[in-house]
Amino acid sequence: MRNKEKEKKCSKLKIIVPIVIALIVIIAIVLIILNKSSEKDIGTTQKKEINMNAEAVVYYSFQGAAKATVQDDEQAFPRGTEISWVEDCNGVIKKNGQDVSTANETELQEDGTYEITVTSPKNVSVTRKIVIDGTPPEIELQKNDDGTYTILFKDINDVEKAILYRRKDKDSKEVETIDLKEKGLQEKIEIKESGRYILECTDKVKNINNQKFKIEGK
Repeated sequence: MRNKEKEKKCSKLKIIVPIVIALIVIIAIVLIILNKSSEKDIGTTQKKEINMNAEAVVYYSFQGAAKATVQDDEQAFPRGTEISWVEDCNGVIKKNGQDVSTANETELQEDGTYEITVTSPKNVSVTRKIVIDGTPPEIELQKNDDGTYTILFKDINDVEKAILYRRKDKDSKEVETIDLKEKGLQEKIEIKESGRYILECTDKVKNINNQKFKIEGK
């Protein structure tokens, strides 16, 4: 009889022990899942902590320079200008009414007029229009019948600086510098003196157009 009772107890233990082990494993797995879920919830809660005092401001920077505020509409900037805003704000960049980007620190590479709207956590919005200009001043060099040259500027309002460098001949070390803006820039300028010339023109965003020409001595 005792042997039979022992056998019954052993068979019960054989059944119970695996069940207990399985329950322990299940409980451990559940605890791990709950712990990870709790960590995610904490992380989500931390991400949702927003600086409600963040201001809606449009910033720009170029080639790693410090960020500055876009103060007025229709300001011109070169290609590669980076547009940004305070992290807790939302921003939308549009061109011709179409969304271009909602990403902070977006570089603008295409010419055109852009509209940037930044909205603060308090739902205060600021909109600025800027112009991206990667086109240098347009210049035409016209050689005249007598060997002299006429410089034609398509838009003198687009010219910030116009410098004419002149050497009398290729062996000359002396270079004459002529500031065309200082002399009163005209759409059409006649150059008649002999020499080797370099015309350097820049616009307001530092796009450069260099032109070379030569007038033979008479």
